[in-house]
Amino acid sequence: MTPRTPRTLVAVALSAALLPAAGCGISLQRTASFGGPADTYSVTAVFADAANLPEGGIVRIGQAEVGRVTAIRAERFRAHVDLEIDTSVRLPADTGARLELTSALGDQFVVLEPPRSGDRAGGGPGRPRSGGVPAADSPAGGRTLADAARIPFERTSRGPDVEDTLAALGTLLNGSGLDQARTVVREVNTALGGREAKVRRIVERLDDVLGRLARRGDQITGVIDSMDTVAATLKKGTPTLEKGLTDIQPGLQTLLDERTRFTTLLRSVGSLGATTRTLIDKTGGALTRQLDELRPVLHELSTLDSKLGPTLQSLTRFSRALRNATPGDYLNLDGTVNVPTGVAELLDIDLYGENSGPPALDLGDAAGAGNGGGGSGTTGAGARTRDPGPGGLHRLLGGGLR
Repeated sequence: MTPRTPRTLVAVALSAALLPAAGCGISLQRTASFGGPADTYSVTAVFADAANLPEGGIVRIGQAEVGRVTAIRAERFRAHVDLEIDTSVRLPADTGARLELTSALGDQFVVLEPPRSGDRAGGGPGRPRSGGVPAADSPAGGRTLADAARIPFERTSRGPDVEDTLAALGTLLNGSGLDQARTVVREVNTALGGREAKVRRIVERLDDVLGRLARRGDQITGVIDSMDTVAATLKKGTPTLEKGLTDIQPGLQTLLDERTRFTTLLRSVGSLGATTRTLIDKTGGALTRQLDELRPVLHELSTLDSKLGPTLQSLTRFSRALRNATPGDYLNLDGTVNVPTGVAELLDIDLYGENSGPPALDLGDAAGAGNGGGGSGTTGAGARTRDPGPGGLHRLLGGGLR
């Protein structure tokens, strides 16, 4: 049996001490960075994907480091990232989070994004202290991120990374994107070949048209606003329009039922128009001559305009006086009527016989009232007229007729 030296015993003891630690990994990422648990508060952020985010990763606000990633777990196909934030950094409860890359091939880190002052009614986060870390002065009376302890999926995002960029580039290159672009360029070149001047003029005209439209932007906006107002008015009157269309349906049905009669009427009107045109063509000359001959008569009648009014007024006064002078059913009339020869000529009759003059008609004598002085004159074959006097008619009316 070989005696054991102190050096051998030390080696065996070290081996026994290191053997349990052989299956354990030592990582600086799991070491605390902000002291004990009392110096930080926990927040959980929910991301769609956090595959490249390491545990122990950095949490930043701007360029300032304010915490670390302590754990990453998957729940319901989403990544739940536990963060430890320095207690000196107090943020609003509606703070967001975004995953960014330190470099093209670097690790991801978490960027906290407090809302800007214009995005929230209570103002933005506290002003940064020296070193770029926001101060612990959250809005008075407002909830902080420490109180919420959670950043939901709706307020998280992921910045572009190398994998996404390369995948998009590969899709463009391998998905015939360049071939399609080449085809488009070739077709455009073929379409424009030899037509450069025309295309240039079209572009210039288009530029002029767009310029005019831009200068009349206010008018176009006014027209659109007016159309919007009209549309709103029509929308308000939709029940009335619907009722009108419903009420007019029976009338339209009646018109449809009478369509045959309307067709017959229109055909008859067309036939009447043709007949009228034929009649006018045949009698147009004679009708024109008759109208020309009627013009002097109408002219003479127009000269009586100034006399017709007084004459009608005199007749009105006469009718009133006649009613006053005739209280009963009979009227005694004493007067002389002088019928001029013009009336006989107008009637084209021979009232007196050949070579005889018109006898005077003495109404006073015929009525038996000739003694009242109805007038004097001679009667006979040679007397053609008799002068009427202010006989019985004037006396009967009692001077009422002026």
